[in-house]
Amino acid sequence: MSKVLIFSPTVFVPYGHGSNYASGLAEAFAPFGLEVHVVGYQGPLKLQSEGICHQVPVPDTDFDRRPGWAGLLRYAWKRRRRDRVFMRGFAEVYQRLGRPFTLFEAFEYDSLDRFVRQNGVSQNYACVLHETNFNFRHASPIVALYKRSVHRHVESILTKSACSFVHGKGMRENLVERVFRGNRAVEEKVRILPHGAPSPREERLIPRHTALERLNLDASKRYLLSFGTLRSDKKYQPVLAILRESNEWNWLLAGPEGDYQYARIRELAKQFGVEDKIVIHNRFLPVPEHPLYFGCADAVVNLYQDYIRHESGTAQTARAFLKPVIVDGPPDLTDYVTREGIGWKVDSSDLQSFRSLLEQIARQPEAERAELTARIRRCAEERSWRNVGRIMMESIGPCLK
Repeated sequence: MSKVLIFSPTVFVPYGHGSNYASGLAEAFAPFGLEVHVVGYQGPLKLQSEGICHQVPVPDTDFDRRPGWAGLLRYAWKRRRRDRVFMRGFAEVYQRLGRPFTLFEAFEYDSLDRFVRQNGVSQNYACVLHETNFNFRHASPIVALYKRSVHRHVESILTKSACSFVHGKGMRENLVERVFRGNRAVEEKVRILPHGAPSPREERLIPRHTALERLNLDASKRYLLSFGTLRSDKKYQPVLAILRESNEWNWLLAGPEGDYQYARIRELAKQFGVEDKIVIHNRFLPVPEHPLYFGCADAVVNLYQDYIRHESGTAQTARAFLKPVIVDGPPDLTDYVTREGIGWKVDSSDLQSFRSLLEQIARQPEAERAELTARIRRCAEERSWRNVGRIMMESIGPCLK
């Protein structure tokens, strides 16, 4: 039986989308008769699908990211320290399993490049890049400098891989036409892989009224849901501005703090006079709780800065619960939503159009809502983890031992 090893540092720790994504990858490989192994930091979470788990003890897994320069430098230092320990543990697992084909998702560029060179694993791995923003358009100058400094490592990783995946056309274009313009070796390796999510047939769909009651939310209101880590590359003020214009909608923010803080959200809400229209659940939400949070939402809101070149895990997860999304930001995200007809693209700087959209959603006829749900269901099945696995195997199948 062929082995495949999934490298996903945060699969077992309560942080970000790592647990969801790595569990999905394991599910994607399940129909192909592979022995699937997953390696990550030691933590309390369990893999949500079949696979053999390998946990590596590492220091500093609190992922605390305090505001300001000092907080960012502290976070970076802890991340590097964690990565050094983890890569040693990963190398031991890799050798013990007989150097299997490895799929890397979420990795440090320089340490992976070093591992590939030192262990001679060229062509025996593939990568999933969740972002391709290797330029100076970042919220933090330090992050921008780091991204620029790792160009040569990224180029080396891509060219030595059997193939590398990104989640959309815009992400690929940014890599092959801007970052590594004219580099045929990179262009040949980078392929588009849809971001997977569970099929609605496999999820527990909770009725809206039940979810509202269990979360102790006002059932007379409609709810916008922002789900996931609070980050500075997301737009928050447009939602607060629209809440000031509407007495019908509330905003539920559910997820832990990242490089943005809920104190700032509360401060802005006070300035807009909408403190009573926001509900904050400041914690990591494990997979078993996802049905409740998506179940209560009338729409999932994903407003990003235009410069980002990464995927929205929340926008993908929403379709597993048959929820429409409101999006603004990079073309991969907005094109996906409008092309599939599973939500709405909004210019979040245009308050009037945003308000009109919410009025349209609130008064959407039942027949239109049913058609929207049917489109979301169809998109969810087409981009289910099983179909993502089929696409991956077309590229990496010949490489498996």
